[in-house]
Amino acid sequence: TFTANNLFTLPPGTYEFYVQDANVNTCLSAASNKVEVVAVQPVSLTVNAADAFVKCNGEATARITFSATGGVGGYQYSLHQGNPTAPAMTISATQINATDWAFSGLATGTYFVKVKSGVDCEDNSSQIDIREADAISVTSTVSNVTCKGAKNGKITVTAEGGTGTIVYAISPRFDRVVESGVFEKLAPGEYVVRIQDANGCHRDEIFKITEPDLIRVRIDRQTDE
Repeated sequence: TFTANNLFTLPPGTYEFYVQDANVNTCLSAASNKVEVVAVQPVSLTVNAADAFVKCNGEATARITFSATGGVGGYQYSLHQGNPTAPAMTISATQINATDWAFSGLATGTYFVKVKSGVDCEDNSSQIDIREADAISVTSTVSNVTCKGAKNGKITVTAEGGTGTIVYAISPRFDRVVESGVFEKLAPGEYVVRIQDANGCHRDEIFKITEPDLIRVRIDRQTDE
């Protein structure tokens, strides 16, 4: 079938094309080279949300990893927060190996990844919920030095939350960590206690141990005359 339009919409297959003029004699061109129309596979997005978790409460350290197949290549990725029709966030995907890309530095929230290939090939991820570890909460007590010049001050710290086992260290030796938050035999002064969980998330608490004034005695000497 001949048509005046040179644009054809065809199913997959092998074709030859001809050109015919409008003369009465119907001049016909020779056959074109064979053209194979190949079906394009739908673009497909695969998401790995293993690192889509904020390890330290309040930070923005989560990562969404993904890859695409199908389409016509030239993939363009975008990240959307809240719902897939929301405007794309102003964040660029980073290539981490030959096939995988990632959006990094993400805080808690709901996200969707979109991939576009060519003009109209698109795919959206399912909903990705980024959560975070519990915050580290602290309760503490301080016992001040009882006598001037003594070293019997005490700091007791109890922490909850975070991830895994919590350890403690006191200034100036933050490299010495212990599983007990009780620090004894302390001289008067200011101390920092560092509380750290298994992910390396830490919280610093400042304490001050005081001492009483020196007891001063005055003896008035009285004599009988």
